[in-house]
Amino acid sequence: MSDVLASIQPEAVLLTGLCNPQVVRTSQMADVAAIVLVRGKYPPQETIDLANSEQIPLITSPYGMFELCGRLYQAGMPSMELPMDCEDYGRDCG
Repeated sequence: MSDVLASIQPEAVLLTGLCNPQVVRTSQMADVAAIVLVRGKYPPQETIDLANSEQIPLITSPYGMFELCGRLYQAGMPSMELPMDCEDYGRDCG
Protein backbone atom coordinates (compact mmCIF):
# COMPACT_ATOMS: atom_id res chain seq x y z
CA MET A 1 0.00 0.00 0.00
CA SER A 2 2.96 2.35 0.41
CA ASP A 3 3.42 2.18 -3.38
CA VAL A 4 -0.12 3.50 -3.77
CA LEU A 5 0.66 6.54 -1.65
CA ALA A 6 3.92 7.14 -3.51
CA SER A 7 2.87 6.61 -7.10
CA ILE A 8 -0.83 7.05 -7.77
CA GLN A 9 -2.48 10.20 -9.06
CA PRO A 10 -5.66 11.55 -7.44
CA GLU A 11 -8.92 10.20 -8.87
CA ALA A 12 -7.25 6.99 -10.10
CA VAL A 13 -8.94 3.60 -9.89
CA LEU A 14 -7.04 1.18 -7.65
CA LEU A 15 -6.93 -2.47 -8.71
CA THR A 16 -5.91 -4.78 -5.88
CA GLY A 17 -6.08 -8.29 -4.55
CA LEU A 18 -6.24 -7.01 -0.98
CA CYS A 19 -9.65 -6.59 0.58
CA ASN A 20 -8.97 -5.54 4.15
CA PRO A 21 -10.02 -2.16 5.62
CA GLN A 22 -6.47 -0.82 5.17
CA VAL A 23 -7.09 -0.71 1.41
CA VAL A 24 -9.93 1.75 1.97
CA ARG A 25 -7.91 3.84 4.43
CA THR A 26 -5.00 4.05 1.99
CA SER A 27 -7.35 4.85 -0.90
CA GLN A 28 -8.92 7.65 1.09
CA MET A 29 -5.50 9.18 1.82
CA ALA A 30 -4.49 8.85 -1.85
CA ASP A 31 -7.79 10.34 -3.11
CA VAL A 32 -8.63 7.20 -5.11
CA ALA A 33 -11.88 7.36 -7.10
CA ALA A 34 -12.74 3.66 -6.77
CA ILE A 35 -11.32 0.33 -5.60
CA VAL A 36 -11.58 -2.76 -7.81
CA LEU A 37 -10.94 -6.13 -6.16
CA VAL A 38 -9.55 -8.68 -8.62
CA ARG A 39 -9.99 -12.47 -8.86
CA GLY A 40 -13.60 -12.35 -7.65
CA LYS A 41 -12.60 -11.47 -4.11
CA TYR A 42 -15.36 -10.32 -1.82
CA PRO A 43 -14.43 -8.00 1.05
CA PRO A 44 -15.43 -8.44 4.67
CA GLN A 45 -18.32 -6.35 5.95
CA GLU A 46 -15.93 -4.06 7.82
CA THR A 47 -14.27 -3.09 4.52
CA ILE A 48 -17.63 -2.54 2.82
CA ASP A 49 -18.86 -0.36 5.68
CA LEU A 50 -15.68 1.73 5.66
CA ALA A 51 -15.82 2.20 1.87
CA ASN A 52 -19.45 3.28 2.16
CA SER A 53 -18.67 5.77 4.92
CA GLU A 54 -15.78 7.21 2.87
CA GLN A 55 -17.97 7.22 -0.27
CA ILE A 56 -15.41 5.17 -2.23
CA PRO A 57 -16.99 2.73 -4.70
CA LEU A 58 -15.92 -0.85 -4.05
CA ILE A 59 -16.13 -3.11 -7.11
CA THR A 60 -15.27 -6.77 -7.55
CA SER A 61 -14.08 -8.32 -10.82
CA PRO A 62 -13.79 -11.99 -11.75
CA TYR A 63 -10.61 -11.24 -13.72
CA GLY A 64 -7.09 -11.49 -12.37
CA MET A 65 -4.88 -8.41 -12.13
CA PHE A 66 -3.01 -9.02 -15.41
CA GLU A 67 -6.12 -9.63 -17.50
CA LEU A 68 -8.12 -6.78 -15.97
CA CYS A 69 -5.27 -4.30 -16.50
CA GLY A 70 -5.04 -5.43 -20.12
CA ARG A 71 -8.78 -5.14 -20.68
CA LEU A 72 -8.89 -1.65 -19.19
CA TYR A 73 -5.88 -0.54 -21.22
CA GLN A 74 -7.37 -2.00 -24.41
CA ALA A 75 -10.62 -0.13 -23.68
CA GLY A 76 -8.66 3.14 -23.59
CA MET A 77 -8.20 3.68 -19.87
CA PRO A 78 -4.87 5.46 -19.33
CA SER A 79 -2.41 4.66 -16.58
CA MET A 80 -2.54 7.06 -13.66
CA GLU A 81 0.61 5.71 -12.07
CA LEU A 82 3.42 8.19 -11.57
CA PRO A 83 6.94 7.09 -12.58
CA MET A 84 9.11 6.00 -9.67
CA ASP A 85 12.77 6.93 -9.27
CA CYS A 86 15.39 4.32 -8.43
CA GLU A 87 15.99 6.15 -5.17
CA ASP A 88 12.40 5.45 -4.20
CA TYR A 89 13.37 1.78 -4.07
CA GLY A 90 16.62 2.37 -2.19
CA ARG A 91 18.76 1.60 -5.25
CA ASP A 92 21.43 3.51 -7.12
CA CYS A 93 20.36 4.37 -10.67
CA GLY A 94 23.96 5.03 -11.76
